[in-house]
Amino acid sequence: MINRASTQYASNGALRYGIYDSSGTLIRYEYIKLEDEPSVEGTSLNQASLLSGAVSQAIMGDADDHTVSEALGVLNTYKASLTSGKVTASQLGITTVSATASKTLALTDANTLQIANSASAINITIPLNSSVAFPIGTTIDVLRYGAGAVNIALTSGVTVNGSATTPAASVYSRYGMVALVKVDTNSWIVMGDI
Repeated sequence: MINRASTQYASNGALRYGIYDSSGTLIRYEYIKLEDEPSVEGTSLNQASLLSGAVSQAIMGDADDHTVSEALGVLNTYKASLTSGKVTASQLGITTVSATASKTLALTDANTLQIANSASAINITIPLNSSVAFPIGTTIDVLRYGAGAVNIALTSGVTVNGSATTPAASVYSRYGMVALVKVDTNSWIVMGDI
């Protein structure tokens, strides 16, 4: 590595920096005068552009006037709480539910990960909207953790669309997963390992 002359400030506050060729040889020095304001306007560096109220709310939990350093400190705390550099389901706000026997989905199963762990086949049944009114957009993930087959069963009047869904679907392989997404009153989409 070629030693380079260090950057220096002149007595008038100008900054001296070197211009080098591709081999690293100093060609000349140039000076620039440091200004409080940039000569070409860009994004101003202030609280609104660095840590807006919405970002502060997301990171800090409130929209108070926080510094960027405070926000970075909170993010660093989150980083330190990771297990072996991996985010856990609970850190993402995902609720896991153990499904060891056949069940009909309930409203408390909305937006959960159903971990089907059984040696024998089980059915996860999607009920009619008149029985359980899942909001449209609800997602329920089903993981086949055990050796037993996991079938996505339908109550009469419920339709599921996706590949291999006649009349319903099964999680194809052990450790495979499907996502069920409600798209209309009694209509769901299934996608994944089916």
